[in-house]
Amino acid sequence: EVDKLISSIIPDLAALGKMVTEIDFNYSGSKDFGSGQTNLKSLEFSFAPYGITANASAMRVKDGGSISGNASLSCINCLNMIDDTMGYFERVRSAVSVLSPKTTENIRVSPRLVQAIKDFLVAVASKDKDTLKFDLINDGAGKITLNGKDNAELMELFGKIIAPELNNK
Repeated sequence: EVDKLISSIIPDLAALGKMVTEIDFNYSGSKDFGSGQTNLKSLEFSFAPYGITANASAMRVKDGGSISGNASLSCINCLNMIDDTMGYFERVRSAVSVLSPKTTENIRVSPRLVQAIKDFLVAVASKDKDTLKFDLINDGAGKITLNGKDNAELMELFGKIIAPELNNK
């Protein structure tokens, strides 16, 4: 019985197909990071059905000065990836609940919360077919936006879409 539980939570990575991991990162500037340029030329973590790619650049012009920069992230087949991740989470939770019931008493993710998370991401992202795209921009003067939405707009969306589901189990 325990062997069956354990085997149910071991992911079958081969079933996901080709896996790619890549990072190309560099920094030039002061040793204490007080000023300089950071570049994440590329980041990729993907399997055949879905994945995440990103790039970013940030700069601090003078010691102690503010940081400006931008980051872009693409989540390929993101909504299916979330569904699969939540399915895996539920298998792990179920297995742990058999082995240690008190550990998982309050750990639940409802299907409605999962849908709310996906709805929030779709509301924030720009979409290209099955790819959700996110662009984070920090102007260095205190204004940070995600796909053109500032913190207040993002919190409003969170409050409307995700917050109502946080206490529903």
